[in-house]
Amino acid sequence: MNDIENKFFEKYKELDSLCKDVLNSNQGVTQYICEMEKTSGRGRYYVHSWDYDYKMLKHVRWVRNNIAHNNGGSECSENDIKYVKDFYQRIMQQKDPFSIIYQRQNEIKSRIKPVSSFPFRSIIKPSKS
Repeated sequence: MNDIENKFFEKYKELDSLCKDVLNSNQGVTQYICEMEKTSGRGRYYVHSWDYDYKMLKHVRWVRNNIAHNNGGSECSENDIKYVKDFYQRIMQQKDPFSIIYQRQNEIKSRIKPVSSFPFRSIIKPSKS
């Protein structure tokens, strides 16, 4: 492995470990990708970077596998390292796709009032039949 591959591999391992912890899984980045594939279009709607993140996570996983199994020639770039580091930070800052979806869903839930709190509820009287 050359220097850039070593650096990438170390940063990828950190991201993979974080994903394992966050998702309570032993598959890390692969599990994050699988969860993205299971997420409905409604959830994706909240995350502008969804498609880019999905493609990049698959790409960096491919780069990692290429480094691990093919002894060089991985086509690893500084941009790959930068993405892995940035995505790690986004998870830590709760700005990754699933954190954004979770936050958005909580915002929506907090805006929905329970039926009993509607003002007209107190003026509607049941009819006597």
